[in-house]
Amino acid sequence: MKILLLISLILLTTVFACKKENIPTDTGVITGVDERLCLCCGGWFIEIGDSTYLFDQLPADSKLDLANETFPVSVDLNWQHDPDACLPEDILVTYISKRQAD
Repeated sequence: MKILLLISLILLTTVFACKKENIPTDTGVITGVDERLCLCCGGWFIEIGDSTYLFDQLPADSKLDLANETFPVSVDLNWQHDPDACLPEDILVTYISKRQAD
């Protein structure tokens, strides 16, 4: 009985410890390139909810080619505020994919 309980506990711990990677938590719209000429400018503007942010690089595993996209581009993404941001609206995009048409 103790062995069955121990095995069950190990299985439950394993199941709850596993997490799926790159499940999008937000949707956004990349509206275009930041063409301002300033020290902290550059990258792309993205609208998430009612806010507009700026990001300057895509994750390494991204399949988006923003140089050849027609804006606006609807996307699913994971992101966080950039702790080393030059501007308060700078974010880090950790996962992004083009949103499929509904």
